[in-house]
Amino acid sequence: MIRVYCDIKESTKAEINKTINDYLDLYMDFYRTLGPEEFSSFFPQFLWVENEELCIKTMIELDLWTSDNYLHTLKPIHEFALYILLCYSKDRIEEMGREKSTTDLDHEVEQTDDEYILSDLDNMDFYLEILFQDYDFLRVSEYVKYFIQNPFDFQGTFNVDLTEYEDLMPNDIRKEFNDLKQSIYPTEIIKQHSNGIIRDMNMKEFFLHIEKIIDYFSHSLTLRGTHKLLWNENGLPKKETSAQQLLESISRLYCESNNIDITPEAETGRGPVDFKFSYGNNLKTIVEIKRGSNKLEHGIEKQTVQYMLSEKVETAYFIIIILFENEFRKVDRIFELAKSIEVRYNLIIRPIIIDARASKLSASKIQNVESVK
Repeated sequence: MIRVYCDIKESTKAEINKTINDYLDLYMDFYRTLGPEEFSSFFPQFLWVENEELCIKTMIELDLWTSDNYLHTLKPIHEFALYILLCYSKDRIEEMGREKSTTDLDHEVEQTDDEYILSDLDNMDFYLEILFQDYDFLRVSEYVKYFIQNPFDFQGTFNVDLTEYEDLMPNDIRKEFNDLKQSIYPTEIIKQHSNGIIRDMNMKEFFLHIEKIIDYFSHSLTLRGTHKLLWNENGLPKKETSAQQLLESISRLYCESNNIDITPEAETGRGPVDFKFSYGNNLKTIVEIKRGSNKLEHGIEKQTVQYMLSEKVETAYFIIIILFENEFRKVDRIFELAKSIEVRYNLIIRPIIIDARASKLSASKIQNVESVK
């Protein structure tokens, strides 16, 4: 039987399942005699066109699950089909002009929930209340659109795992969703260690981890389409914080897996640095992210140097996000300043140049841009 979200007797739950199965049997008969098209109205049109077999399988499973003795928890695609079935059944009952049980209207007779349900097993409104914990399966298109536009605050806004609803997405939208999700939450860069903790990490290993994170960040923006997250729909670039949010999203899971501490907006005593990464008390670095339109010379020569001195950091990363072609002209000067700073202060700042322009170059030209890193 399928799960019922109501504190009632098992025998009553069984009766509910039997009633639903009776309604399903009607459509199963149509399916056997008239063909699979009889199921098409229970699913979004795109889903029936793209994956008819999955739709048929879903209806057959609903029929089986409402008639066996196992307890089944429905997936969103089953919930969607069941919801439509209940709505259709409700409409058919109303068209037939069936009157409600007189017991429903008798306020003088006190009834338990079980008695109330059993007195009117065709009450579809009640089924719509007790067979679903929520109606998120009806809002998938809304959720996906919001996620694509605002992936950083989606989870905090809706508390929904969209991965569970992929069956209800068109093929192209599912691919776009997964590509974006993978860019933001890259599972392949996670390296598991015993008990999830790295022990006795040396400086070389620490910086290899940091550079792996930055490399993936650069790769996502340059070659995986994640640069779109830095642009508004009106064609104007978003604020610098969008790039910072993206790096934090990419870094967080990796750092937790490898016991590396990441602190966004870390206070240095001379202002907040964008990110501080550390392992224990001795291994640490800072990362600054700047848009190409900003005052880059001041950012690397004044701010980053001061942050490094305040935090006693010897190596840092200065990431420049290029959003417009003319910003590339500033790149050479930043590399010159990085060399000058190393001589003057004995501090190593590694500039990272990332092409995040809205209009991307061909693959061959992107490779040339990458060579300036």
